[in-house]
Amino acid sequence: MNSIKQIALALVALMAMNGCTTINIIFGGSDSSRAELDSGARPMLMGDAGIPMGDAGMYVASDAAPLPTPDAGSDSAVIVEADAAIGPAIIIEPHTMRQSTILVAGPDVWQNVASYRFRASDGSIASLEGVNVMLDGDYGDLTQVSIASEGVIRGSGTFPSGAGSSYTRIDITGSPISVGTDGYGYFQIWVRVANVQSSASVSGATVGVCNSGDRFRLGAYGIEYRIGSTVESTHFDPMYGNEFVVRRTKPTVTRQSLSTTTLADGSSQDLYRFQVSADSAGSVSFHSIAFTAISSGDLTFSGFGLRRGSTLMNTADYDIVDEYANNLEAGAISFSSGVSHRLIIVFHDDGETVTGSGSSYTLQAVPSDVHAGDTISLTFHRTLNGSTGYLLDDPIHSALDVSPWGSAGTVPPIAAGFIWSDLSEVPHSDFYGCCGGSRDWTDGLYIEDLTQTQTLSR
Repeated sequence: MNSIKQIALALVALMAMNGCTTINIIFGGSDSSRAELDSGARPMLMGDAGIPMGDAGMYVASDAAPLPTPDAGSDSAVIVEADAAIGPAIIIEPHTMRQSTILVAGPDVWQNVASYRFRASDGSIASLEGVNVMLDGDYGDLTQVSIASEGVIRGSGTFPSGAGSSYTRIDITGSPISVGTDGYGYFQIWVRVANVQSSASVSGATVGVCNSGDRFRLGAYGIEYRIGSTVESTHFDPMYGNEFVVRRTKPTVTRQSLSTTTLADGSSQDLYRFQVSADSAGSVSFHSIAFTAISSGDLTFSGFGLRRGSTLMNTADYDIVDEYANNLEAGAISFSSGVSHRLIIVFHDDGETVTGSGSSYTLQAVPSDVHAGDTISLTFHRTLNGSTGYLLDDPIHSALDVSPWGSAGTVPPIAAGFIWSDLSEVPHSDFYGCCGGSRDWTDGLYIEDLTQTQTLSR
């Protein structure tokens, strides 16, 4: 950086002698460190799109010029405006961003999708009067976007129509956001998500329509702020929040404790118990639930079954198979120490429908060849593709046909380990895509919480 600094200063001196009042210096590359230039101008550090540049945040230099169309870019840069008014810079940074999750559609609910904080570099009392917001996604997914602080909406807007990324400016001069006693001001981007449309009702349209499975993220890319009587506007690379996926409704899965975690040779044993509930927006349906199981000893399990609540479900309503499609209700599966296997529950007919608080389910089996020190651990198998599509004629029910609506079988399938539906298509069907089934099945991406492991031991 020292050599760059020397070159920059030399250029500043040379151009100033020739009467130049504005100098733009842009350095491409990956250096995102702060620059300290003796010219007195304030730097703006622009990192890769949406990627915070460490705890120090991002300097935003004053810039009275109109805000240009944002450019996501890929290179770090330093932009120096030599004729910018001398004064403190504003530092803005992501703060306690909401994690990626499923957003249930519904235009009556505001949902937080990105959070930030800001301050003046010299501790001056600063206030925020406008925020430019960029959408990476389909404008049809959102009915409204707002800037909020302390649980109060300060200003709202909408995104213009058009494919791809779009942006809007939200004016909050009527309710500006000021720094607090801790020296920071805080704000969030809130959105209202449109109602999910059945693909049949829009003839398979994907742009300007809120489809189940649509993904988006939003980020601030410019601000208007006031320090004293001075109002400044500036822009920077979009600082995106995390990605969200839209569904008509969603499930919640919770692991429940077993009555015992001690393996008993030769008797029926509960291996994993979980509760499935549905969002108040509507019911969900499950087609298949897969587990990854791994043992620390050479064990065999047979006589698999599934209970709903305390009642053993009728085997005509489901199958339990391994990764080779072997039937485990009538057969057995042998584990070698350290080698994982797949245990897949496949529901028949229209799947297992869950409403409201739902039901608990328990996977059970009979272990044999158990010795002291042996263990087995189960966790939900997750592919995390987040794809939406049709069911496949698949013997292990672990993939989806992600072909466009009305064109089943035209795109290679995508792996899926936890297949469920938000019942967003009308009519909904668990027939295969080639046979008129509905395109509203997906995997376990962002379902809360499929990460918990259950271990049993001897």
